[in-house]
Amino acid sequence: MTLDVQQDSPAVTLFTSGTTGMPKPVRYTHEEFVQGGLSIAHQLAEYDTPASLSGDDTLLPSIPMFHLLAWGSPVIAPYLGADLLMTGQFEPEAVGSLIEDGTATWTNMVPTMMRQLLATDVTLDGLKVLTGGSTIQTDLVTQMRDRNIEFSTIYGGTDMLAASISIWTDYARDNGSYDYLRRVTHPVPFGEFRLDHREGMDEDMGEIQFRAPWLPDGYYELPEESAGAFVDGWFNTGDVGRRMPDGGLRILDRIDDTIKSGGEWIPSSILESIVVDTPSVATAAVIGKPDEEWGERPVAVVTPADGDVDVETVFDELEAAATDGQINDWWIPEEITTVDELPMTSTGKIQKESLREELGLV
Repeated sequence: MTLDVQQDSPAVTLFTSGTTGMPKPVRYTHEEFVQGGLSIAHQLAEYDTPASLSGDDTLLPSIPMFHLLAWGSPVIAPYLGADLLMTGQFEPEAVGSLIEDGTATWTNMVPTMMRQLLATDVTLDGLKVLTGGSTIQTDLVTQMRDRNIEFSTIYGGTDMLAASISIWTDYARDNGSYDYLRRVTHPVPFGEFRLDHREGMDEDMGEIQFRAPWLPDGYYELPEESAGAFVDGWFNTGDVGRRMPDGGLRILDRIDDTIKSGGEWIPSSILESIVVDTPSVATAAVIGKPDEEWGERPVAVVTPADGDVDVETVFDELEAAATDGQINDWWIPEEITTVDELPMTSTGKIQKESLREELGLV
């Protein structure tokens, strides 16, 4: 049998995670798929980034291959001359053993998986990790650095592949170092961002729009969904971001998750980062609660780390953040609700729409 496969022939169809609705199919050609992978390879190999990758490394993709963070591995490893190790389903102890004995030197994980690996007692010195998919909390950064793990943050999506990866800049070193890297990424080669400012947003905020040579024309066989998302070569990501002084991009929130209160926008992810850094909180989601006067007011939904959540301390941390200028005081949630667990997608993201339905806030 002879196959006629060209660079513009369909190569793969990936599905979005369904965080904000039904998963949508995105089809990439062979050329687009390879271009997207090579952009990651160049950012990791040629730029000054903690999770650098070279031909001396052994790459172990820990994430399922349907996830953004893993799909490029079969392209990246051979291009750089690195070894590629495929182990199947993620098992923290098994992966940890491969890292401890030096078999694997580089991996990719979502933050939830990283926490599971850190819970093992294996030696992780020198491990390099590319992580993303959800907010990387301050305590996780501390744990990784305490175990001598180097990490870089990646931002992207099934509908645009990898868009940006954190790199060292003078500004990053002078403004929080690793804490800055967990929040700010820079475009990969041939990728470009712009911000679409909306009324009520701070001047330096806007919806993130992205374009690159590998960007598809739209969702596969979904013309209505594609029409508003892919416009004139740009992809409307649905994320709110802020341009930083060093040219980096800080992701603040999903537009659908941003709370609109009194005509102003409150980024829920910033509040979540503060709440989850409180020792008694394991995970947190901040969502909007309908309000007759303000339209919406923020509510924090948390799971306990161990025992009960110390609600008073959580409010103290939020008020301290307002005093320090990290947030506006009117951003502070009206209430804090404790639940046993938060609804999650298969890729470790909180399903806020399901959470709103569970709490009767729709």
